[in-house]
Amino acid sequence: MIKRIEEYSNLEEFGEDIVQFHVFLQNDAGNEVRIPWMINFSHFRRFLQNYNPDAADYISKVSSGIRSYGFMDSKILQILHSEEFPVHFFIEKYMNEYSEEKIQKHIEWSENLKFTAAAKESLNEIQELIPDMAFSNSRRAVFADAVDEAMQKEVKKFYPDFFDNADVDSYKKYDDFFMNQISQLVTKLNDYFYKESHK
Repeated sequence: MIKRIEEYSNLEEFGEDIVQFHVFLQNDAGNEVRIPWMINFSHFRRFLQNYNPDAADYISKVSSGIRSYGFMDSKILQILHSEEFPVHFFIEKYMNEYSEEKIQKHIEWSENLKFTAAAKESLNEIQELIPDMAFSNSRRAVFADAVDEAMQKEVKKFYPDFFDNADVDSYKKYDDFFMNQISQLVTKLNDYFYKESHK
């Protein structure tokens, strides 16, 4: 049985807005299991494509309405919750796809898991890298937004006829092309600066 569901974003920790649903299960004694069952938002969306295509299409529509570089899971979920889209209802349906046996194995694994000294040391080493990783990922996304804004301003200044006459399809084609080029440029610049600063 599901005790509660939480949404966890990697934005602060890793600098990427990737959301996981943490599904906390209940054992036979009625206690909450220590380690939750984790579901990536991307996996959840793939599940919906088969389980409820209309719901999946709605999420895709919300996603396409957000102009942003990189992952934007929490932004999408914020809109879905504000519009009372039953996210957690569908998470429960997702969990129903798993057998009782598999869920019970997770509960037993969670309750018997013990961290060795070596595992703790490895975790500490990873945690030391996290601040630099988060800063790098976050900086890349902020940089992409800044380049996008500056370039958009110049493009509209030099090519006003296009924007005055473009229909919806033409503008979407332009915008997809523009964002793809900005993304490639920012990635190449980010890689260049990283290599130059680590010589």
